[in-house]
Amino acid sequence: MDMKDYDRAQEHFKKAYLVEAEKDEISLVTLMEIHNTLVKIHVDDKKRTPQARIDQFKQYEPIVEKAYQNIKKNLPQDGNAAVYYKLAGELYCVSGNYPKALCQLNEAIELFLKEKSCDCSGLVKQCRGMLEYALSMLQKQKSSS
Repeated sequence: MDMKDYDRAQEHFKKAYLVEAEKDEISLVTLMEIHNTLVKIHVDDKKRTPQARIDQFKQYEPIVEKAYQNIKKNLPQDGNAAVYYKLAGELYCVSGNYPKALCQLNEAIELFLKEKSCDCSGLVKQCRGMLEYALSMLQKQKSSS
């Protein structure tokens, strides 16, 4: 794929993400599929520098926030919601918004720990690993300023 193809795909998926995030009848499965596809588009785009790819994730923060608010308001706060909060936390980590990442990951952990329908220990472990990363990056930011 050339740069135009990545840009075009990214723009279409960004619009789809916003539409899904704002729906009254939000579908977590659809939302997460779009989210994961967007992330994959940026990761697979080898023509941009890693920093440029990371910077592009910042543009999704308002959409992720809309989706979060919609999920919080309209869906059960269970393991399914926690999976989205984990994805949101990871995106915030990649975009460098570590305080927001900490909030999302902590909320995901809280919901995973309450979930009784399946074993979420692996997901909790992944969230805790991302929490450690976000905290270490926050420390680096504080020590360099």
